[in-house]
Order: sequence, then C-alpha cells, then structure tokens
Amino acid sequence: MTIYYTVSRQKSIKSKGGKFVEDASERTVSDKDLVKVIEEASTVSKIDWDAVLSAMSQGICRIIKDGKRVHLRGIGTFSPAVKGEVYQDKSGKDRVRNLRVSAIRFLPDKEIKDSMVTAEFKHRQLR
Repeated sequence: MTIYYTVSRQKSIKSKGGKFVEDASERTVSDKDLVKVIEEASTVSKIDWDAVLSAMSQGICRIIKDGKRVHLRGIGTFSPAVKGEVYQDKSGKDRVRNLRVSAIRFLPDKEIKDSMVTAEFKHRQLR
C-alpha cells in the first residue's frame, strides 16, 4: 500500500513562491468500496453496513447540529468549523452575521495516526 504525493507551488501571494507537499491520490474510495472491505473483515452483511453508514451520517449531522462533537472510538472526532463576519454594533459590542458551518472537521484518533507511521510514499507527477 502506497500513499502518492506531489510537490506544488503555493497559490497565495503571501507565500512568495514557496512549495508544499500534498496528497496525489488517483481516486476517492466510495462508501460501496469501503463496505466491501469492511464486509470481508467482519460477519456483518453488505446490506447491514449500508444501513449503518446511512444512519451514522444522519446521526452525526443531527448531533453536530445539536451543538455537540461526535467521537467514534478508534476512528476520530467530527466537529463543525464555524465562520461568520464579526462587526461592532452601535453600542460597541461584537456581533456576528452570516454565521454558518463552513466545513466538518475530522481529527483522527491516535490509533489511526499511529498506523500511518508505516505508510510508504511515492512521488507522482501531476499532469
């Protein structure tokens, strides 16, 4: 198993021509592909895994909307990234407008991070 990477130029004006390393994976594995891998490693059927993944997605969204983070043991924590415009009202108090969830953050558990120590890397030229 190999993780592919490439070297890219910073696009920011502030970067002054700097470079950085980024993931160069060829494709994203779908939930159907993931279910196949999990099904082979467990006694749970594909149909049941499909139902579990669907329910997890809905549950994670509901819990985050309820103002909580979601921690899946051995996997990691999901939390909202919140953005908005801060301004001062007439009395000088800070207020926020256009408040929104800009992304869902994921912080992997130690087990997942530690398992990456043995990963192999290979450079890939992007076209």
